[in-house]
Amino acid sequence: MLKKCVLSLAAVLVLMMAVGCSQPAPIADSAEARLEQARALTALEVESGALDDMLDEGAALAREATADMLMLELEREPSQEDLARLEAVMRTGLAEFLTAELWQETVAKVYAENFTASELQETVAFYGSPTGQKILSHGQVLDQAVGEAVEAALEVHHDEFAARVDAALAEQFPELAEGGS
Repeated sequence: MLKKCVLSLAAVLVLMMAVGCSQPAPIADSAEARLEQARALTALEVESGALDDMLDEGAALAREATADMLMLELEREPSQEDLARLEAVMRTGLAEFLTAELWQETVAKVYAENFTASELQETVAFYGSPTGQKILSHGQVLDQAVGEAVEAALEVHHDEFAARVDAALAEQFPELAEGGS
């Protein structure tokens, strides 16, 4: 009988330890703890390519914003090769100043201001899991797929949307309605 009790108690202890080890113990919420957890989260994001994605997107936006200026400077329409070279220059420039360290520290501060240490700890645990890693690694693809799906879903209302926007713009800017455009 004593042997059964000891074995049962041992089994319960093993189960409690397993459950205790699988979930991180909640941490006290302090500015330091928030920042520590936020830095761990941004490290996972950098490992998954989030910074590279941001640099690519920033370079593409910079290319779009400066393409007209390039056309004026070149005194011709820039070719696709010209635009690709312009984007590469922009990305290199961004990467030189927006280092992984700067990005991580900047984003970590934002996270630390908006989440508790426990929330950040849970987020780090999730994104550190295989499922979380999959979400992080597919972030840009998922964002694009969601954007395309929403765009397709709204396409059925395109004409109605355009008419409402035109009417609202004409109301807000009467000079647009008078110009006939």
